[in-house]
Amino acid sequence: MYVLSPTLLFNVVRHIIHSKWILPQPNRAPVFIGETARRNTPCVTSPIPPLQESDEASDLQTLINWPVGNSSNPLDKYLSDCEYNTYCSLESRICIESLQEDDTCESTHQCVNTMQCIQNRCTDTSLDDDEDNEHDSNHVHTAIIVVVVVVAVLATVSVALFVYFYRRRKRLRSTKATSFAMETTPPPPASSRPREEESTPTMQQQHLQYQLHRQHAPDIKDNESTTHNIPPPPYTP
Repeated sequence: MYVLSPTLLFNVVRHIIHSKWILPQPNRAPVFIGETARRNTPCVTSPIPPLQESDEASDLQTLINWPVGNSSNPLDKYLSDCEYNTYCSLESRICIESLQEDDTCESTHQCVNTMQCIQNRCTDTSLDDDEDNEHDSNHVHTAIIVVVVVVAVLATVSVALFVYFYRRRKRLRSTKATSFAMETTPPPPASSRPREEESTPTMQQQHLQYQLHRQHAPDIKDNESTTHNIPPPPYTP
């Protein structure tokens, strides 16, 4: 933390404005708004005002985080107006080619592309970002799979319960309808049973009469023939 008095803050802002550097946000590094310096051309570095380090501030002072910026775009002595993949050489004040991976560095602005200067080595951090993104995407995919499985299980259970209760309700309705039909069906008339019971003995009697008639048929014929052979009684006036 550094102490920045109002007068010093005004001078810093005025110096940055006059040198075509602006502070887009309080926590971001200055940005050059002039024409970009190309390779092998003179370059201009960002102004870095000297600040007094402190942990407390008075009423007329303000505590700020300094230097501003982040790991990919820090505010240091190599922040310049040079074009992409070049940096400003402090010896020659000319834009030169950026350092490659694993080259010795002092600032991230010296490294090529989006590499960062970590432990004085230009390091490719995109692999770490890819691993983090892949890790996050794996978490997202796992969460999606869990949600889909839970929804599928709930849907299956719901369908099974619906089918079970539907069949049970249908079975109960069928049972109630059958019992109601049995209760409302009238009993058969009482006169029909005696007729059926009487019909059987009558047929048996007729059959017995038919058999007796056949057995006595010859006797009747003989009697009839004998009766026909008997001469008529004499006529008496």
